[in-house]
Amino acid sequence: MVISKTPIKIGFHFLNKQSHRARALRLALKWKIKDIYLLEGLERKHRGYRNYAVIGDGKIIGLLHVRAGMFTHLFLNVPFTEYLGLRLKDFLSRNYPDNQFIFSHENVIRQIIESSIFRIKRVKEFYFMEVDRNSLKKYPGIQHRVPTVSSAQDLLPLFIKYESEELNVNHTYSERTGLLLAVRRKLQKEEITALYDGNKPVGIAGINASFNGICQIGYVFVLPEYRGKGYGKRLITAHAERLLSNCSKVVLFVRKENIPAYRLYLSCGFKVTETLAQIWLPGGF
Repeated sequence: MVISKTPIKIGFHFLNKQSHRARALRLALKWKIKDIYLLEGLERKHRGYRNYAVIGDGKIIGLLHVRAGMFTHLFLNVPFTEYLGLRLKDFLSRNYPDNQFIFSHENVIRQIIESSIFRIKRVKEFYFMEVDRNSLKKYPGIQHRVPTVSSAQDLLPLFIKYESEELNVNHTYSERTGLLLAVRRKLQKEEITALYDGNKPVGIAGINASFNGICQIGYVFVLPEYRGKGYGKRLITAHAERLLSNCSKVVLFVRKENIPAYRLYLSCGFKVTETLAQIWLPGGF
């Protein structure tokens, strides 16, 4: 997969045309990239994301998937070099100065760290895990359902707690209105599975991307007082089972340091197929 020659001229080409994205998608599949965000974005244009081809000596040597103010997903088919890193930093600092992290394969992130080109706040490593219908284990017994739009207000506190605990995001009152609208949109698309204790919602799981029969679980959250009692296991398997009625495979990311969650996914039948990482940047570039 890795070419031997280090490209001399490196640039970034915005994939605005469908034909360009289609070509990039074929390359991404050839390179066996598993980032569903990237694959979905190349398949159908999304106004919140931008895709770029990394060009080296006139050839596509990598792909960038960017959301302004948030993240940069980087995938390379060549070795990371100091020059490539400097060109990447220059491109991002001019076009996406507020982006908070860079996400890529573990070996690429390691090379970025060793290059000392970027100021790095912290590093997180992830397991990429997969499960299919034959591997998924089932744990019945706890009430779950696909909630309707009318449940948005009841589910909002769980989303607020999830984003505070997992994403370190604390919403102001006005921002909660926007979050409520986002929850309603997810409910309209039937993306959420919710777990209940009687009529009280105690856990949520959702999907954040899909491509070619593969669904990616975007978030799993159970209230702290219900953890360690089987609720998480039941939520994950119920959500994955529902997704597998339309998908051939369900995938997710879990932080390496989150051993309880990692073991939980293993107990549900998920297997590790890749290791990725991200670097957090102090205030962007």
